[in-house]
Amino acid sequence: MKACSVRVRGVIQGVGFRPFVFRLARLHTLSGWVANCGDGVEIHVQSADDSLDSFLRKLREERPPAAQLTSIDVRRYDFAATFESVVRARPVAGRRSDPQSGCSEAR
Repeated sequence: MKACSVRVRGVIQGVGFRPFVFRLARLHTLSGWVANCGDGVEIHVQSADDSLDSFLRKLREERPPAAQLTSIDVRRYDFAATFESVVRARPVAGRRSDPQSGCSEAR
């Protein structure tokens, strides 16, 4: 199983970026999750095939028009456990994202 964690920073909240990631992951039959965090989103996706490269390429090239990405950091690794589907996570009610927190609500 191949996997990657992706941290996308920029103006991407409130522009349909998480639903875009969800649809893109489903299109590539990936599983994992995507969640808002301080200055962007954190994504974890995994696959048994080579579809991660296509997913990452389209993440950069086909993003929503209003999304303004400042950086995309990707960490790849082999992964033993599996998720059964993609989940669009939301922050816990009443908690606010702290840009210095390293996405604590996504953990």
